[in-house]
Amino acid sequence: FARLNFQYPVNDAEYSWIREIFKGKNATEPNTAVKWFATITIWVVGVMGIFAKSTVALGLAGFIKTFNLGIPKHVITFFALAIPTVINMVGVKYAATVAKAIISLVIIAFLIIIGYAPKHRDFLGDNALSVDPGNWTNLMRASFITIFAFTGFQSVVQLSEETVSRDIIPKSITASVIFTTIFYAIVIVSVISIIGLKKASGTVYPISEAYNAIFGSRGRNIVTLLSIITMFSTIVIGILGVSRLFHKLSEKGIAPKYLSKLVSLDKMLQFGGSDKNDNKKAIFDRMPIPALLTVFILSFLLTFVKGGVLELTANATNSMLFFIFTTVNLLVIVNHFKNKNRKDQPASSNKTIQGFLNMFPWYAIIGFVLALIFLVISPQYYSVV
Repeated sequence: FARLNFQYPVNDAEYSWIREIFKGKNATEPNTAVKWFATITIWVVGVMGIFAKSTVALGLAGFIKTFNLGIPKHVITFFALAIPTVINMVGVKYAATVAKAIISLVIIAFLIIIGYAPKHRDFLGDNALSVDPGNWTNLMRASFITIFAFTGFQSVVQLSEETVSRDIIPKSITASVIFTTIFYAIVIVSVISIIGLKKASGTVYPISEAYNAIFGSRGRNIVTLLSIITMFSTIVIGILGVSRLFHKLSEKGIAPKYLSKLVSLDKMLQFGGSDKNDNKKAIFDRMPIPALLTVFILSFLLTFVKGGVLELTANATNSMLFFIFTTVNLLVIVNHFKNKNRKDQPASSNKTIQGFLNMFPWYAIIGFVLALIFLVISPQYYSVV
C-alpha cells in the first residue's frame, strides 16, 4: 500500500492502480477486462468498508451490553454509527482530533501494563518461544481472524488527496506497522509476565486478566470501556475513508452521481435559506455528506441481518480483505517489473522512502502467496452462515 500510494496518490486507490499498472505498454486506456477487474475490486473495497463498520458497531454494542443497561442492541448500533457520522460531517480536522485523543488514551492504558510488568514478573519465563506442530490449525484461524485489524490501511489510502505531501501516507503506513508490531509484542510479553501463559491462553480476555491483576475486580470494566472507546475511534476514521472512496467513485462515473456532492454541515442545515445566507462563508469543512449518510444507512441496515451476524460480517470482511491484499501485492510485483527501467518515476526527497521504492519487492511476493492461500481456505472458517 505504501509503495503504490506514493506512485499513485489517489482516493480511489486500487481502482486507479489496476487500470494504470495492467494497462498496455503504449495504450492510453486499459482494455475492457482490466476495467471490469478494477471496478469489481474497488467495489469489493467499498462493500468491505461497510461490512467492517457494521462489524465494529456490533462489537461495540456487545461490550456495552455487558453493563446490563437495558438498551436495545439496535439503539446502540444506531448511535455507534450516527455519532461518528456527525463528527465526520463537521470536518476532517475534528474527526482526526477525536481519533488522536483516543489513540493517546489507549497507548497510555497499554503503558500501564508495560510499566507494571517489570515489578511483577512472576511468569516472565513463560515467554520462551516454542512452536507446537499440532497447533498450526489454530494458528491459521487466529491469523485469519486478526487480519481484520488491518482494514485500517484501506481507510488511510482513501485519504491520499487530502494530504499536503505524497510522502505522508507511505511514511505513516510504514511507521505504524513498525510501531504497532514492536508495541504489541511488548504488551503481549508484559501480559504473559503478569498472568502467565497458561492463564493467558485459557481466556479470550487476557488484557482484562492483566488489568484484574493490577486493579482487582475493576480491571474487566476498565478494559471494556477502553474497547468501546477504541471501537468508536475505528468507526470515526473508517466512515471517513469509505465516504471519500464513494465520493471519488461517483466522480469516476461508477457510483451514483449524488455521492459526488460536497457540502458543509452549516450550509446543509440552512433549509430555505436566502441567497444572502448562501453567500456567507461556511463555518465547517465541505464534506461528502451524501456519501457519509449512505455509509451510515447501509452499515446500520446490515446490523439487522439475522443469525450470527457479528461472526458473519467479520468473516466476510476478512475474506474480502484477503482478496484485496492478494490484488495489491500482485500489483506491486507487476508494477516493479513494468517500470523498473523508467526514468520518469516520482522520486522522494526522503532517502528512506526512496530506498524503499527502489527495493526489490520481496515482501510483496511473500504477501501475495500468503494472502492467496488465506483467500482460498477462508470459506472453511465460516462457522456461521
